[in-house]
Amino acid sequence: MAPPRRTRGSLERDILAVLAAGERPMTPAQVREALGGELAYTTVMTVLARLHAKGEAARQPSGRGYAYAAPRNSTEVTAERMQRLLDADVDRAGVLARFVGTLGAADERLLRSLLEPGGAGVPGGAGGAVGLGSGEDAGSAEDTGAGGAAEAGADGGAGGAADAGDSAPSGDAGGTGVVDG
Repeated sequence: MAPPRRTRGSLERDILAVLAAGERPMTPAQVREALGGELAYTTVMTVLARLHAKGEAARQPSGRGYAYAAPRNSTEVTAERMQRLLDADVDRAGVLARFVGTLGAADERLLRSLLEPGGAGVPGGAGGAVGLGSGEDAGSAEDTGAGGAAEAGADGGAGGAADAGDSAPSGDAGGTGVVDG
């Protein structure tokens, strides 16, 4: 009799738990053994590769393959997902403007404080360097045509965020391809 099927995402969760419990990065064979050794090596390898592609597992060269480790922390994983989504769209200003336009007042204040030089809550006080991500020059609101999305309006709102988004192509109102693990 075949073993019962796993629920969706349970193998990913199990593998992430093994990585989190590990003291150092683990090869697919080591992860397979930690899971009981019943899964096919290629199944474990595929799941690890997919977790890495989603930014949910770190990997480093190890011999002729890779060794995988648990993510640094959930905020870093989320930030990497946000960066990938931003990088995938040609209209960075439109995406950022629409994002800022959806923030509540408390989140908007927090974002402003993080963007200030020596911003509060930023590890190492990186301030304005936060959010540039891949090392490319993301440009200022003026450079990208964001229409003042980063400047507050008189009412404390997101300034020109709604106006900047008006020039964004219509269609995908939110189906950005985020995959739930």
